[in-house]
Amino acid sequence: MIKFKYIIYIISILILFSFFAWALLLYSISKDNYSPKRELLSTNSSLIVVLTGGKGRIEKGIQLLKEGNGQFLLISGVFQKEKVKDKYLFKDNINLKECCIFFEEKAKNTFQNATEVSNWLKERKVNIDSIQLITSYYHIPRSLIIFKKFFPNKKLITVPVSQFSFSKELFFHIRLIFSEYLKIFYTFIYLL
Repeated sequence: MIKFKYIIYIISILILFSFFAWALLLYSISKDNYSPKRELLSTNSSLIVVLTGGKGRIEKGIQLLKEGNGQFLLISGVFQKEKVKDKYLFKDNINLKECCIFFEEKAKNTFQNATEVSNWLKERKVNIDSIQLITSYYHIPRSLIIFKKFFPNKKLITVPVSQFSFSKELFFHIRLIFSEYLKIFYTFIYLL
C-alpha cells in the first residue's frame, strides 16, 4: 500500500512540475516571438495566417494587412467563407479582397492548418521569408511547435489577439490553458 501511495505522489509531482514548465514555455514563447511594438515586416516577404477558432483573429489579420505587415492574408480553418466576407471584409476592405486575402476552409485542426498553408504556398509558388500566426494566447505554443515542424526555414512570428487577464473569466482561462496543456503532449507524441 505504501508503494502505491508513493507512486501516486511521484506522478502528481511530475504532472504539477510539467504544468509549471508548460506555463513557463507559454510565457517564453509569447515573449520571444511577439512584441506589441514589433518592427514592420516587409510586405514582399511575409504571409499573415489567421488560425480561425477564436474571437478577434480575423479582425487582427485584416488590421495587420492594412498596416502593411504582410503581402497576403490567408484565413485558414473552419468557417463559412460568405459569412466572413459579409461580416469582416468586403464592405470596408474592397481594395484588399482581390489582391491579398485568401481563404482555406479544409483545415479542422492546427496540423491541418499547417498542411493547408504549405499547400497554398506551393500551389501559388509564393516565396516568403516569414509567417505571422494570428491566434489566441493559449494556442501559441502548440501552433508554433507545429508550424516550426512544417516551416523550419521560415521566421515565425506569433500575434496573439488577446492576453491572459486574471480579472476576467479566470476559470474559463484556466480551463483553456489546461486543455492546451494536454493537447501539447499529444502534439509532441504526434511529431515524434
